[in-house]
Amino acid sequence: MELKRRTFIRRIAALLAAAAGAAAGVGRRVRACRQVEALRARLYPGAHKPLSDAGVRRPGRWLG
Repeated sequence: MELKRRTFIRRIAALLAAAAGAAAGVGRRVRACRQVEALRARLYPGAHKPLSDAGVRRPGRWLG
């Protein structure tokens, strides 16, 4: 098998492109992710209604 100059250049270019793509993927994974911590809510955003024992023991409407 004869390796001509153009074939050699194409193979080298493909090899460099694959190496650059792999390096970009690894760099994206290694970079630290920014983390944001949620603040605790002061108040519950809804009405407070106590549950009765009958309401707790009753099966939900989506029960199979």
